[in-house]
Amino acid sequence: MLFEEEYEEAWAEYEWRWQNDSNTQSKYKFKEPAWNGESLSGKTLLVHAEQGFGDVIQFARFLSMIEKHGFHLILACHSALIELLSQLKCVDQVVDLNREFTAFKYHLTIRPRC
Repeated sequence: MLFEEEYEEAWAEYEWRWQNDSNTQSKYKFKEPAWNGESLSGKTLLVHAEQGFGDVIQFARFLSMIEKHGFHLILACHSALIELLSQLKCVDQVVDLNREFTAFKYHLTIRPRC
């Protein structure tokens, strides 16, 4: 659908995969809520990769658009990208995606959004 420029339908289909429990891409199930733009002051936001290396590199650059006022930002990515993404000034800590995460208040997935 994206190829056919039917963007509204394509993004709806793309988001639907999160409703499918058998989808391996939705393996990260958190009791903490997804971040929806509420204040992060004094809190920790975990941003985690969901796609391959290229997508993570492409979309990680947008983390600097989050206004950073008094909160801790942890980025969980593929171990091979830790050194590279540790260079992001807006990120306080970069951790391996396949390890247990430290405590956080909200989470956010690195992925395109419509």
